[in-house]
Amino acid sequence: MWDNWLFSYPELPLITLDVGRGLSENRSRYHVTTLVETMMPHDEKQILRCLDYLANSDSRSAAAVISNASRAGSLLSDTHLLAGAFALAAGNYADAAAALDPCVKDADNCGEAIRRIYPGLRFLVRISPCVLLPVHPTDYGAGIMLAVTQQAMGEHGAALEQVRELIASHGMTDELRLMGGYLLVQRGEMDRAIKALRGSSALEEDAVALDHALILAYALRCQEQYREAAKLLTRAVRSIRGVNPHLQARGKLLLAELYDRCEMPFEALAVSSEVPAEVMPPAVARSQQQREERWLTEVAHMSGAELERMARANPYMMYIPDAGEFTDEKRVSKLDIHRDPVAALKPREMSWLRRKASEHRINEYRSAVARGESIPSPQGDKLSPEGRQFRQRVREAEQWWPGRSQSLSAALTGYDGLQADGATGHALFDFCSSHDESSRLLEGEHRARLLSAFGGAVILIGVVMLVLRLAVYGGQ
Repeated sequence: MWDNWLFSYPELPLITLDVGRGLSENRSRYHVTTLVETMMPHDEKQILRCLDYLANSDSRSAAAVISNASRAGSLLSDTHLLAGAFALAAGNYADAAAALDPCVKDADNCGEAIRRIYPGLRFLVRISPCVLLPVHPTDYGAGIMLAVTQQAMGEHGAALEQVRELIASHGMTDELRLMGGYLLVQRGEMDRAIKALRGSSALEEDAVALDHALILAYALRCQEQYREAAKLLTRAVRSIRGVNPHLQARGKLLLAELYDRCEMPFEALAVSSEVPAEVMPPAVARSQQQREERWLTEVAHMSGAELERMARANPYMMYIPDAGEFTDEKRVSKLDIHRDPVAALKPREMSWLRRKASEHRINEYRSAVARGESIPSPQGDKLSPEGRQFRQRVREAEQWWPGRSQSLSAALTGYDGLQADGATGHALFDFCSSHDESSRLLEGEHRARLLSAFGGAVILIGVVMLVLRLAVYGGQ
């Protein structure tokens, strides 16, 4: 159940854009005058109509126009690119794959008309469950969307081959490495996934970098390399913070499980408590409630030696001191060896009632020692400052737990926020692109220029003929 949720898809509107937020929104139309629009061929007019609808936030009409043009056999790859993007956004994966495949093959002209008319348009494609990647209307963007479509259809081999082709033509990028590693994990090839993801670091600390660490840590966990997985995921979770809460929740809960595997229950409780209950589906909230209660019980019943050991644990280096360093024999001071601590006890209270109670307790200690019984130290646990500080953190967690348990219980009847199969797609649209507009002229622009040139030539010839007539006949 937990693994299934780790790679489940939250509903797309719940995912915020964390990578390449782009410029301010630009919904302006460029290079299309009334004459250019009149001279456009049918396919270009359909693209223009679709983009105009989309710029006016009428995505339903835009999808209807462009899908009909694509099915009619348009010769422009831009038509199929838009049709594939709308089909991917609607969850129609078969239609998306059929539309995007010609765009990948016609790489030279893909997206030229779209970038010429609306240079601000871009596609937000979900390349992993919680990461949106902005791609521009280019052959690279078409290849990314095709790989995501094949992945959504369950064709992981074909999607992996598409990612390899993108790497061959555009070089290795952070998002392609992430997609390749995710596909290898989905295929169960953990060794190859670890080899592909290890030894490389993302250029920026963003959602792609955190998801990269999450998938690598998951692959290492499947190989039972818990300490290495926890070490790299700790650095990523603590250093990359400005990402959407769903990705953070997955990273932190996986990290909590790794801490548990590494015998660090309090660290597991601490990082798990940072995950809001509202981002967890009911089944996951129930599981985490049971886990956190178990972790709190474990740390609450730790002995003095275990408290000292956990107080000196380092989750960043995954270092836990050896248990032998804090045994009772090593924690006994030299004075306790050479004198009888029970014989040195005496009442210190000023109140007569408390003094009598203290004397009674001291007599019980002495009687127990005389019988050879083992008794706790009368002075209590001799904890170091680190141990006392750790014990105070445990007590604060015990006070905090009832409220946390109540919030997790409330999440058991809440809305899970997960995408139903085929109900929500993997693409959105916005107009915040920072990509340069295309310099390739539209067919309508070519025709308009030819018409303008022809009209200018006709006018020029008329003027010349008029001048010649005036020169010959002198205005007669």
